[in-house]
Amino acid sequence: MELKANAGERSRHTPALETKSPASINASAAIEATSAESCACAPGCCTPTRRDFLQVAGLTTLIAASGRAVAGPFAWSDVADHPVPADKKFSPEWIKSLTDRGQPEVFTSDKNQLTYIGMPVGGVCCGQLYLGGDGKLWHWDILNLPPGPGWNESDGRLYANPPRQKSPFAQGFSLAWNGGSPRSLDSRGDWSITFEGRWPIGVVTYRAADCPLEVTLEAFSPMAPLEEKDSTIPIVLLHYTLKNTSNAAVNAELLGAMENPVCLGMREPGKGVLINRAVRGDGYTGVSCSAEAIKPKALRNPTRPDIVFETFDKPTFEGWVAVGDAFGDGPLNLAKAPEHMGQLNGAGTGAVNTYAVTKGDQLVQGDGHTGTLTSRVFTIERDFINFRVGGGRLPKTAFIALLVEGKVVRSSTGRQANFMRDESWDVRELAGKSATIQIVDSERGSWGQIGVDQIVFSDTPTAPEEDLASRPDFGTIVLAHLGGGKGEASTAGAAQAADASDVVFKNPWKSSTDESRVNFGERATAAVRAAATIAPGESTTVVMAIAWHFATPWRDSLRNVTGIEKLKRHYAARYKDAGDVIAKTAKDRARLSELTRRWVKTWYDSTLPYWLLTRSILNNSIAATATCHLFDNGRFYGWEGTYCCAGTCTHVWQYAQGLARMLPSLERSAREMVDYGIAFHADTGAMDYRAEAHKIVAHDGQCGTILRFYREHTMTPDGRMLREHWPKVKKSIECLIGEDKDSDGLLEGAQYNTLDAAWFGPMGWISSLYLAAVRAGEAMAREMGDAEFEKRCTKICEVGAKSLVDKLYNGEYFIHKADPAHPEANSTNDGCHIDQVFGQAWVMQVGLGRVIPRGETLSALKSLYKYSFTPDVGPYREALKDTVKGGRWYAMPGEGGLLMCTFPKGGADRCTGKGGDAWAAGYFNECMNGFEYQVAAHMVYEGMVTEGLAIARMLHDRYHPAKRNPWNEIECSNHYARSMASYGVFTASCGFEHHGPKGFIAFAPKLNADNFKAPFTSCQGWGTFEQRRSQGSQRCALKLEYGQLALKTLALEIDAAKRASAVAVVVDGKPVQARISQEGPRVSLAMDATVREGQSLVVELTLA
Repeated sequence: MELKANAGERSRHTPALETKSPASINASAAIEATSAESCACAPGCCTPTRRDFLQVAGLTTLIAASGRAVAGPFAWSDVADHPVPADKKFSPEWIKSLTDRGQPEVFTSDKNQLTYIGMPVGGVCCGQLYLGGDGKLWHWDILNLPPGPGWNESDGRLYANPPRQKSPFAQGFSLAWNGGSPRSLDSRGDWSITFEGRWPIGVVTYRAADCPLEVTLEAFSPMAPLEEKDSTIPIVLLHYTLKNTSNAAVNAELLGAMENPVCLGMREPGKGVLINRAVRGDGYTGVSCSAEAIKPKALRNPTRPDIVFETFDKPTFEGWVAVGDAFGDGPLNLAKAPEHMGQLNGAGTGAVNTYAVTKGDQLVQGDGHTGTLTSRVFTIERDFINFRVGGGRLPKTAFIALLVEGKVVRSSTGRQANFMRDESWDVRELAGKSATIQIVDSERGSWGQIGVDQIVFSDTPTAPEEDLASRPDFGTIVLAHLGGGKGEASTAGAAQAADASDVVFKNPWKSSTDESRVNFGERATAAVRAAATIAPGESTTVVMAIAWHFATPWRDSLRNVTGIEKLKRHYAARYKDAGDVIAKTAKDRARLSELTRRWVKTWYDSTLPYWLLTRSILNNSIAATATCHLFDNGRFYGWEGTYCCAGTCTHVWQYAQGLARMLPSLERSAREMVDYGIAFHADTGAMDYRAEAHKIVAHDGQCGTILRFYREHTMTPDGRMLREHWPKVKKSIECLIGEDKDSDGLLEGAQYNTLDAAWFGPMGWISSLYLAAVRAGEAMAREMGDAEFEKRCTKICEVGAKSLVDKLYNGEYFIHKADPAHPEANSTNDGCHIDQVFGQAWVMQVGLGRVIPRGETLSALKSLYKYSFTPDVGPYREALKDTVKGGRWYAMPGEGGLLMCTFPKGGADRCTGKGGDAWAAGYFNECMNGFEYQVAAHMVYEGMVTEGLAIARMLHDRYHPAKRNPWNEIECSNHYARSMASYGVFTASCGFEHHGPKGFIAFAPKLNADNFKAPFTSCQGWGTFEQRRSQGSQRCALKLEYGQLALKTLALEIDAAKRASAVAVVVDGKPVQARISQEGPRVSLAMDATVREGQSLVVELTLA
């Protein structure tokens, strides 16, 4: 494998288009300004004019979604030289809130804060299920079907217009009391509702003046650090606590109902039946929803000649009526189909295709056309209607339908592919009837298109008979009552209901037998209920659960994954069906629930600010979304965001820190099975950055993966992982060293990277990552006893650190010396780039010291804060719009953020290359969450606590639920993996380091160090670290809440002006011998101790 970057390679991101921003959130905060008419990008250029500033902005104050003033007022002089104010003018109250403990964040319906909330509450790698702010479960992406329209947009629109509650099938819970009608436990129930999210637990309360019961819902799927098995169960547990607030006893009934969703993607009448079956066992009563195939009828013999109804091999739609603009003037000439559409599989020369590119539209506009195409009337005189169909999987908005008497009796849709597959409708029961065929495209969002070709009436189907059990949406789902009150189950619900939502929300209960069956095309609804009489002032907790088992993944989307045709979801190896999930979870429910609650209590039992704890952990919920998969062969797989950009991409996932500390076995799987497995080239040491999906090297990703391997090694209790893979890891480092042609510690050739292009010439960003990877190599070589390679790595780091300063440091920050031989390439040249010292940030996350001198590093970070961090991105975007074109809006005008690259010393006019990747320069204008978090964490590590927390808090405020879903950070797509960098801000705040094989753990709190308490996770256990300082002593305690911690060295930080003169160490009340050593403020205690679950290690340091 040749180590090279393809300068023309384009990622699967949508090109960074110039997107008009919507009106500002808190529009009074936005500074609308225009850039100078001509631009040479000298210092002071690309700034708003004074006249425009005064006309549009005046003196502005920025207001957070909470209504609290954040920054300002600003005047013309603040942005006269650079469109980012150097003085951020943050209010003292806001600055104080960065480090104050504060209060838990509770959001209310009364303040309209619940609309966008969707907290993932399904198991890790089990699909995606949201708990809404009103307690409704929504989204339900558990069926392995393509996402619905408007979900997977990659151009930034989902940030401006976040998804609202929507589900593919009906489901809900309701409450009845004293014989009254049920009231929905969601926003439709006329409640005053509050929501508090402490992932993985969401708590929702319902109160109403006319209801004698106060209802509290606690919803979660079991999750605890280090427990992959317990954290990956396809179930959601719902604990409803009903408290009687009246003076009389209340007869209460909690009801749950759910439409049977099995085979939801295609339910052609005659192909199958939906089955609802009562299930009862030890600790549960419920209804299992499934489906069963109907044996196909025998084909006619002999058959009659086919009737070709339409080939579309003509220039017009003669014989059809087109309405709208989706179909153009005639069928698409397949020979002229755009290359990017791939193989369409047309039968002849033409086909229907509503992508409408034949009109000369830009690609992103092709989905935006709508209309219908209706055939002439015909008589059904053959047993089957055969055709080819492709496009989006949009059964309600982009489909082909058979209409009889004006009603749809058959329909089909695409499967998120332009390739048109064979499809057949069995119409034997409709013989002799008059009919029309209608092709519909009413969808303007992603995949809003349909392709159709070769409609033939025949007695023989062309589509192969589909095995129902092989479909991704075939499986089982169980709605169950697990405890509290007297439970019952109804298998039928109201199978004949035209709208299942009527069943779920208005009349969820009907008695039935133990089993009911309805044909495809009808609806079947399952229901459970629990009744209880509650005395005044008393409470009863009713536990409901929904478990699912849809084992076949959406293979069309994962076609690059090795062996995908046989792989199943991980839970298929543990459970035979959803009933098995319910039965096993019911038996273990008490332990699983207690462990989950114990972890959440441990996490929040801290002196750190509530907002920081929430934002740090919140993005780990990405593991419980469609971004993350775990297969039954043990392989972990991650998109960049939900269904966006394949291959557990090295240059995106290297930013994520949370999963490695919470469920390290998943990250280890990716390192061992993928990066140093199927993606590794033993001859060169190169790693394909998207594994099977794209076989080239991303230089930043290769560096980051070496660092991640080291991190994963430190999160093991022994050295097995390193011993087994060291030859490959060493080879991957040598691969990078080979790119350092002049041995100056800098990379200078083509460097393909996460900004979707190859850059040329040395830069602080990728060269610092190179040095960080080599530093990790030095540490691993030392552990392996490879003294020669260790020495080689040491020398490279020494030379490289000097080269970075001598060649790339401009006195304030590190630049990119673009290679003039490559004018086609983008560059940040003299700009202040967000990742310029990323390598130093990385080594701090894994406790490897320095690769860049501290003085220059601090100067670079201060420059980022000064030049690139703005309380309002609006003026900068306006000022640069004609110089650096494009960029998506992940911070709106009136919102603050850390910009990807600004140009305080000029260079904006030179950043856009002249090649095919010029569009990617638009990224420089953006605010992207994961990048911001890594800088924030780095600042905190380096002692710039206020600045680092300000960046993280500004991001936290951008995702206030009044504006968008706090649990869905967007970059390119939903739940973007890079955002798991937020956990790095937490580890930095704790000054946390850990090396399992060495028995090493360290803490150096960066805020509130005199009175500090925070959670930690290690390779074998987790718990709480606490530190108290007084004039002549320092007391530290490690309490293990789970597992164990084997210790050889505990490192602590004391006041830099003091020395540790004596130490006393006690474990579980028993003294332990410890030796003191000190270097600067760090005190290291050598010992031989094991702290077990429930025990504490206490250290008393005497200071002089």
